[in-house]
Amino acid sequence: MLIDPPFITEDVWRKYATTAKLLLAPGGRILASTVAENAPLMAELLGARPLAFKPSIPNLVYQYNLFASYDAPCLSERNPEIPEDD
Repeated sequence: MLIDPPFITEDVWRKYATTAKLLLAPGGRILASTVAENAPLMAELLGARPLAFKPSIPNLVYQYNLFASYDAPCLSERNPEIPEDD
């Protein structure tokens, strides 16, 4: 299941997580996008951890990260267009 809510606030994520758990098939996997500051929340709500690959969205003021509830080897390497300090 891919989750990319329109807002990154905790209250929105809690609602999305509740809905995702209702819809997710047994053994289902979650890939989500949000900011790095939400890492503890992603772990708590979805058992998801940050991945090295980050979406490149040049015109945003903050960097999005990807989080997965499963091992994702294809997303385990940083992409070169994202600076190291992000």
